[in-house]
Amino acid sequence: MAFDESDGWRDQMFGTHAAFFDALSGLKSTQEVFALLRHLGFGEVRQVLDLCCGNGRLAPELCKIAQSYVGVDVSTELLELALRRYKRLPNASFLHCDARHLIDSLPRERFDLVLRNYTSLGYFCWDSEVEMLKQCSMVASPGASMIVDSFNGDWFIQNHHVKRSKDCGRFRLIEDYRCSGSGARVECEWRYVQSGQEDVIIAFCLEQYNVQRVVELASAAGWVVRDVFADYSDVLLSDTGVVPERLVARLSKPA
Repeated sequence: MAFDESDGWRDQMFGTHAAFFDALSGLKSTQEVFALLRHLGFGEVRQVLDLCCGNGRLAPELCKIAQSYVGVDVSTELLELALRRYKRLPNASFLHCDARHLIDSLPRERFDLVLRNYTSLGYFCWDSEVEMLKQCSMVASPGASMIVDSFNGDWFIQNHHVKRSKDCGRFRLIEDYRCSGSGARVECEWRYVQSGQEDVIIAFCLEQYNVQRVVELASAAGWVVRDVFADYSDVLLSDTGVVPERLVARLSKPA
């Protein structure tokens, strides 16, 4: 499968079939993110940017530690869910915006914490990822932190083919991941199975990122990697050599 820089599969995942994705992004990811923020010592922050915020699942908790929360996403369908659920949060706002063009919609040097979670690193080609992180740097204040979350390319190279199934109540999700021969990409298929209905299949390809590539990407965009964690645990990869399914990195914008 060739890497697809177009928005076709993303339109399916986060648009046409957004209701499935909404059902998946629940409490677990919220708990993980805040465990990491506590570990890093984040208390109250002024301005938080939730990049690719989806249905706004992080908004209620982030609004407790932030004076102002802004969630941005390119999916109209998921943003409508966020607005419907969290419109009463007094310090929250949601914006329809392509993360590759943040500076067209947001002020410069405003945010002191930027979050990009739910393994969204790798959705785009290298040049687009660099540009996206540069855009984040433009809207981040000097000394700001950014948390990015990615599948771990080394883990996929070790395991090569991963297939798993998850019961989500009204449907079952079957995930199928295959590492490409070169190890540069992961070929993915998500299959939503509902009783008595035709399966919904979304095929896509993700760029691989390991610790070294995350460091290179951050450097190319003007960020510095401060920490790399194993799958939201409190254990530093550099201390253990553990290769988990995901990488979570804290980046810093030079002051």
